[in-house]
Amino acid sequence: MIDRYINNEISSIWNDQNRFNTWKLVQEKFVETLEHLNIAEKGVSKKIRNTEVSKEEVYKQEEITNHDLASFVDILQKKVGDGSHWIHYGLTSSDVVDTSNSVLIMESIDTVTELINNLLTTLKDKAIEELIQFTGEPLEDYDILMEVIAEDLG
Repeated sequence: MIDRYINNEISSIWNDQNRFNTWKLVQEKFVETLEHLNIAEKGVSKKIRNTEVSKEEVYKQEEITNHDLASFVDILQKKVGDGSHWIHYGLTSSDVVDTSNSVLIMESIDTVTELINNLLTTLKDKAIEELIQFTGEPLEDYDILMEVIAEDLG
């Protein structure tokens, strides 16, 4: 992507560290579910939540494994210690990556929706300014203006 077109909010959602943090969230919620079902011992999900895995750690481990998620899981298991065998238990890489991507897509949609709403507000304000400047009269009925604009666009 060309730098001048990058939106910082969207970029922060999709950066590697946030992607790894989202993988951790998926692993945490999965283990929390296993705990709720009395399959995994209680407290492992809390240990996952309190564990930090940096992108640099994942990059370094990936030089050995040649697999980003496997590298992440190895590091997370080492840091969590007791009960870490429940991390990624029965899951495929696609289970974690696809679920995480869904979370990131939803965050992106929320951000884009906010950006669009801000743009619409700015356009409305500019339209009102232009109309006042053009007519020299204050705008008395914003709703009529919006209907006219909507008809022209529709």
